Amino acid sequence: MEEVSLTNEDDTMFSGEIEILPQYQNDGKYYSVPYEVFLSEYLFSASAEATVLRYVNGRYVSVGKIDQRDVGNFINKNLSDQKN
Repeated sequence: MEEVSLTNEDDTMFSGEIEILPQYQNDGKYYSVPYEVFLSEYLFSASAEATVLRYVNGRYVSVGKIDQRDVGNFINKNLSDQKN
């Protein structure tokens, strides 16, 4: 896991948005863990990647990147499955 400092210039070069969400995971206890943070990089680029930060050992660290198109496709699939 990579530590991210929001005061370090290299870590603050995001031209997208920040989303702060509960950590909805399989155990269902989202209310008992700190929020996770999605840093969208380069809002107008084709990459559509977001860095995912989670609270680990008293600080937020990068746990990986996610392609937001995959997230959108997943949501659309699940919404269409509910209609059927």
